[in-house]
Amino acid sequence: MTSKSRLSPLLKSPNTRIFLVLSAGFLGGASYRYYLTTPSREPPSLNPDKHIPYTITRIEPLSPTNTILHLRNPAIPPDHYSLINAWRRLVWSVRVAQPQLQIERAYTPLPPPGREEDAPQDYRELRLLVRRESGGEVSSYLHDLGEGGEVLLRGPDPGCLIPEQVEEVLFIAGGTGIAPAMQVARALQQRKKGRLRVLWANRRREECLGGVSDAPPTVSGWEWVKSLIGMGEDNAWRERGGGITGVDKGTIVRELEAMKRRPKTVEEWMSVEYFVDEEERYIKPAHVRRALPPKEPVKQGEKFIPYKRIIFVSGPEGFVNYWAGPKEWRDGFERQGKLGGVLKEMDLQGFEVVKL
Repeated sequence: MTSKSRLSPLLKSPNTRIFLVLSAGFLGGASYRYYLTTPSREPPSLNPDKHIPYTITRIEPLSPTNTILHLRNPAIPPDHYSLINAWRRLVWSVRVAQPQLQIERAYTPLPPPGREEDAPQDYRELRLLVRRESGGEVSSYLHDLGEGGEVLLRGPDPGCLIPEQVEEVLFIAGGTGIAPAMQVARALQQRKKGRLRVLWANRRREECLGGVSDAPPTVSGWEWVKSLIGMGEDNAWRERGGGITGVDKGTIVRELEAMKRRPKTVEEWMSVEYFVDEEERYIKPAHVRRALPPKEPVKQGEKFIPYKRIIFVSGPEGFVNYWAGPKEWRDGFERQGKLGGVLKEMDLQGFEVVKL
């Protein structure tokens, strides 16, 4: 009884729970790294210590600044062992080299389109969602290569392991931060439980062309009345071209909609809300609050299970800092840092926050 009473408050500490999930991610990543580098007769698709050449086979523009690069390594088989488990359990990235400047930048690959149940996946191809940043050495280098260009990749670098016990996930994504959100969706899609809500902010409509927000989880009575008479915020957004009938859908929007069709259950397990700066529609604390289901009461004698509810925040540094506070560099590694920003001032209904 004494040891239990001492341990319970420790497990309830937010800092301890953040340590637990990051430790799980580190251990899972270490195990995966060992699995990846275990000797095999097959050539490696990726290597965390050595650059592997990939060829740009297709350049898919989404907007004047955003592009999906299709990369392929023809030397490996389509069902290569080293990436199958990564798509099912990890949020992970690769490091892209700029050989002239000898620098690297991490990019999160988009998951393969479609589902494993529908058709075999081709793991020779990786897709990177790249935003051309002003002054960005690596992003400019990638955009200038053109089809047939060679890209040197290292990895995979595990960001975190998605716990098996997770039940509710809210993902606040800015711009290309939608890529790790799609990795989370891919992992949860293979499971029987786990609900995902995505709030995705973009600067331009082209970046989420044709995206129509799903109905918000909860709406106040007045907001409901306004939506009926066409005065609500979402109605005005649709009138400005946010996914109206007849508008083509962009690649990311199409794949997000396909992900909603979970094979193992008919429940509405995933929803997406779109926000566009040029349309003056921004993610606000009210949007976050209504996406958080009420905290379930703790039953007497119930075993504590960490990380049943997670908020992921991903996107440009300023976006992450605004919502969750900055990360910290300590002992040569980037750490989560203390929770700050807008989320610190909110009642998070038992959700833990992870910055990506």
